[in-house]
Amino acid sequence: MQNRVRLSRAIKSRPALYLNIKMFVKLPGSRVFLFLQTDDFWRDYHNMLSKGIEFVREPNKAPYGIIAVFKDLYGNLWDLLQPI
Repeated sequence: MQNRVRLSRAIKSRPALYLNIKMFVKLPGSRVFLFLQTDDFWRDYHNMLSKGIEFVREPNKAPYGIIAVFKDLYGNLWDLLQPI
């Protein structure tokens, strides 16, 4: 598995998820600004659950991949994302 960090910039108070150089996905009403990309969503999702990580939005299959939102120790919201 290769680790990556992707940064995004909020535009007009609306965060955007950078998926590739041509596409931004707006997340209306979301306060997520941190993204953790995985190559095996279900492996990492179940591993995180077993360690007591709180997911605030259940897994969802979207046109761009599988995504769920979790909180870190400081209350920041993260997307766990496996792109298509």
